[in-house]
Amino acid sequence: MKNKSRNASIRRKLTILIILLIIPVSTGIGFFAYYQAHSAARKQLAENAPIVARFGANQIANKLDVYITALEGVAKRSEIRSMEWKLQEDVLKQEAARLRLMNMGFVYPSGRTIFFDAEIDGIADNEIVKTAFSGISAVSTVEILMPEKKTVMYIAVPVRGDDNKTSAVLVSQIDTKWLLLLIDNMMYGTNGYSYLIDNHGTFIGHRDRSFVIDKRNFIKEAETKPDLADIASMFKRMLSGENGYDEIIYEGKERFFGFSPIGKIGWSVAVGSDKINVFKPIDNMRQGIVIATVVFIFIGTIFAFFLARSITAPVLNAVDVIKTLSEGNLTCRITSKSGDEIGRMAGYFNNFIDNLHSIIKNISNNASELSDRADAMSVSADKFSENAQNQASAAEEITATIEQISAGIENINVESVDQFKDLGGVH
Repeated sequence: MKNKSRNASIRRKLTILIILLIIPVSTGIGFFAYYQAHSAARKQLAENAPIVARFGANQIANKLDVYITALEGVAKRSEIRSMEWKLQEDVLKQEAARLRLMNMGFVYPSGRTIFFDAEIDGIADNEIVKTAFSGISAVSTVEILMPEKKTVMYIAVPVRGDDNKTSAVLVSQIDTKWLLLLIDNMMYGTNGYSYLIDNHGTFIGHRDRSFVIDKRNFIKEAETKPDLADIASMFKRMLSGENGYDEIIYEGKERFFGFSPIGKIGWSVAVGSDKINVFKPIDNMRQGIVIATVVFIFIGTIFAFFLARSITAPVLNAVDVIKTLSEGNLTCRITSKSGDEIGRMAGYFNNFIDNLHSIIKNISNNASELSDRADAMSVSADKFSENAQNQASAAEEITATIEQISAGIENINVESVDQFKDLGGVH
């Protein structure tokens, strides 16, 4: 029972060792696969997000170019160059309807303005008007019309006279619904989003309209809010005209963005998402890897059990045989049909037992023969002892006889001396 317990512990140790091998291997492979997938996804983000942002930037730039080209075409019409308001007004209304503009009008070098709809306060002092007077078309940032909180933008193009000098600036007021809709539909993945900042870093497009209405500027806010330092740093990169990628933490969430400049107007668009949204498939894969690892460990445990059993079964058989041999029964043999090391060991052990059995048998036969010879020698010894005793008795009788003879001779000698003395006395 004790031997079986020891061998059972060997089986358990072998099973545990195999399981301990399977666990780190399976876990290591799973972790490596997850790490590779995560790294590949992150690399793909860093490559694709700027591409998506650049595509969105090109869409906005193309739309603005369409407006500028159309308005420059309007500015070249003879009715507009005539500088006669009655002719100009009809054309402006027609073009506004065609181009879906809110309002159109002129700013003259004197600062006077005239629009076919309501006057636009302060437009004469706008930087885009000054740029247009220099002969270059310009686009304004997004403005907020109060109290309705409507977002609009302005495009100014020069109107040249017969001398090819700028005689006035054609200003168009455009509803930015198209821009906000474009920003809303521009995203990375299903849960992504985008935003647009002007050349000062102020939001002019965001899915949360309050960012635009409140004219939030994270570069300025970061001066008093250190938690906005990362995103402010990214905004500065955007304003530098860089087409790049960055990862930030905003409102406690890890986010990524690809960003790209829009033409030469100084705007920049960012497209991104919360990292958790993009990496969700990777996290799901991680869960799958964990499940697969558990399954592999379970299968490996079963495999380890049967493998350990196949290895220890011949060992247990050998232990039982050796135990029987230790009790004196040399007829038992180890049974093994395998051709591996254990099978060969069993064969060698059986040969050893056969040889040992032959040696013991020979010793037994020789011992029997020696026993017979010893018995014969014992009989001979008994006879020899008996003869020796008889000889000893005879010797004692001879000794007694000799002693008697010696005593008789001695008596004779005494008598002879006496007789000789008697004879001497006669002389």
